[in-house]
Amino acid sequence: NRPVVIFPEGRISNTGALMKMYDGPAFIAAKSKAQILPIFISGGVLSKYSRFNPQNEIVKSQKRWFPKNTLTFLPPQQINLIENQNLQTATKIYSAREKRRIYSNQLLRIMQESQFLATMQQHQNMTLYEVLCETAELNGKNLPIIEDIKCNENPYSYKKFFQIISVLTSLVLKNIDDTDEKNSQNSQNSQNIGILLPNIAATLALILGLSAKNKTPAMLNYSAGLNAIIAACQSANLKFIVCSKAFVEQARLENKLSQLCQTLPYLKILYLEEIKNSLTLLDKLKALYFGFFPRDFVKNFCKNKNK
Repeated sequence: NRPVVIFPEGRISNTGALMKMYDGPAFIAAKSKAQILPIFISGGVLSKYSRFNPQNEIVKSQKRWFPKNTLTFLPPQQINLIENQNLQTATKIYSAREKRRIYSNQLLRIMQESQFLATMQQHQNMTLYEVLCETAELNGKNLPIIEDIKCNENPYSYKKFFQIISVLTSLVLKNIDDTDEKNSQNSQNSQNIGILLPNIAATLALILGLSAKNKTPAMLNYSAGLNAIIAACQSANLKFIVCSKAFVEQARLENKLSQLCQTLPYLKILYLEEIKNSLTLLDKLKALYFGFFPRDFVKNFCKNKNK
């Protein structure tokens, strides 16, 4: 047996995604009973020689002469022959064209799974925040990515979003650390932090920022009943919940939060309107810096943690 390299796609991708699959390669692999060794190549779309032609000028500017290419080898697989199926349970006799189409779909599934697994392997040791940083470096930090329905400004770019992450996370953790210093016996229980906020850009920024700082954000469903929220707080061992007074008034959660604090007296509610008063000039300068160098947001945390 001699190994053969086949590109099942009909032509080179000009979008970065899988192109049209033809029946010939799958039919050959099925009839020869060959073992298929999927190999996923990533990074080639960033080459100046590639046919990938993005419409966005910022993404187009990221193309370079010698990009990093990664080859990921996946476990060998084999296309299942229809003749090997149990004929007694078969309810249809397939034509030659239908068989080729079935084989082609199997090969397409193998390629899609290989693309997914290869991407997962490349990012298996990365946090969500690190993946966001990598995507920002690929697309350009000035590319607009998030539009907030609560804000009349233009959509937030990567750089602006990293600044929001820095400000919100530093404010929340600063207030939590101050409270933990006053109650040192609870300092080891502040790993999980509850979030009771609407679906806005600030909520996403806080989730990414807390996870980058080795904290676990616990999303609370405000539409759930009081007993369900109490059970969630107890299960997650929450000591702090980040909330907004404007959201509480709009969603009419005053009574629910009051009863929650009465049931769990150790629980502290951090309102964004209150903690923003602790924002300092240093926090603003750090946010401006992390907008340009977002990876240092995690490096800074690792250094402080080691100390």
